[in-house]
Amino acid sequence: MDDGADAGASLAGRVALVTGAGRGIGQAIAMAFAEAGASVAALARSRAELDETVRAIEAKGGRACAVAADVTDPQAVAAAVAEAEARLGPIDILMNNAGVLGPIAPFAETDPEAWWRAVEVNLRGPMLTSRAVLPAMAARGGGRIVNMVTGSAPFPYFSAYAASKTALVRFSECLAAEVRPQGLAVFAMSPGTVRTAMSEHSLNSEEGQRWIPWFRRIFDEGLDLPIERPAQLALKLASGRYDALSGLTVSPQDDLDEIVASLARVEADKLYSLRLRALPNPELDRVLAVREAGTKATVGELSLERTLKAGRERVYAAWIDPWAMARWFIPEEGPVRWIIPPTVDPRVGGQVTVDARSPDGDFHVVGTFTELKAGERLAFRWTWGADFPLGGPGDTSVTVAFVDDGPDTRIVLRHTGFPTETTRQGHERGWLRCFDGLARLLETGPVPL
Repeated sequence: MDDGADAGASLAGRVALVTGAGRGIGQAIAMAFAEAGASVAALARSRAELDETVRAIEAKGGRACAVAADVTDPQAVAAAVAEAEARLGPIDILMNNAGVLGPIAPFAETDPEAWWRAVEVNLRGPMLTSRAVLPAMAARGGGRIVNMVTGSAPFPYFSAYAASKTALVRFSECLAAEVRPQGLAVFAMSPGTVRTAMSEHSLNSEEGQRWIPWFRRIFDEGLDLPIERPAQLALKLASGRYDALSGLTVSPQDDLDEIVASLARVEADKLYSLRLRALPNPELDRVLAVREAGTKATVGELSLERTLKAGRERVYAAWIDPWAMARWFIPEEGPVRWIIPPTVDPRVGGQVTVDARSPDGDFHVVGTFTELKAGERLAFRWTWGADFPLGGPGDTSVTVAFVDDGPDTRIVLRHTGFPTETTRQGHERGWLRCFDGLARLLETGPVPL
């Protein structure tokens, strides 16, 4: 099942729920997920279309099931999620693709019920499906949600669609910030213009030809995309390779690796996110500063240094090798034990996972690399959930610099963003134990690469 799938985006062993999977982009995404190894629960209102999607997946050797439901009905959504998990297992990936176009007309001439129905499907639907899967994802410490959106430009005569999809972008941003400490990622994804039943209606209906005649130029000038492009983007986001981009809105035209490599600029300039820009306003700036400080309240930073009797390359290698990390991060003689060995994926956007058992309780921590400069510096986000023994959730930043100190290496670690003084003190004790373990490991011999 690997023909057509992104070579670096395996979903083997994972379960995905795809809404709007009976046709169009949703069906293409469901099949791409299956080709990458996922078991797929296909959800839509039309059982006949879902059965077609399931047959297509199974014909290529994949595993899938159909769950019919209206995404605006909370009871139906809950039942569909329960059925999908009973048949395939816990849901790891939610792809919120189901959507409707809504009226194409001047707002004052639209049917208010049809206008609001678009909001119900496009915003309430993803809200209900997300709410149905989030508690279990958080309990397991992992999961990804991808919400299908569109450009946030104020398109005239598309007010229901544009308003609901723009609201979904903001919902995605809010949710991503909330669940990041729990090891979850949320993305907003714009598919680009693809020839689907929805776009055909915009092209050929009387209202489409009257109110949005410009839409045809996208196809006439070859600016539309093949359906495989958004399917492959959804696959990349679902794979975990780009969890560092959680909270952002991306499209098939974007280079995800370039965005990851430019994360510092992306975050500073709030790129790929909704933003209201205005002329300078000191009074408003004070309000915004208070709001920003309130949402990112911390208790200060931790700064530690240690000189180790080894060259910079050896010390750096010990931070990116899982065999080495398993030995220095949790010393063998201490009371803490690994639940499962750590994983280390040493690339920007790659993760470090820590699952350990201590006298105070189990803890699950996830690091996501934001910078890697061999032998010189590395940086990562260090996040944990509400069940962390020292208090949580937490979403912090760590930088480690490697500096020549004669034949030895001085490591300088800065850890910022602690939610409480207790967590700061606990991490200080932990990092000091790590430094002791690292020193002992480096004294024993070479660190394998």
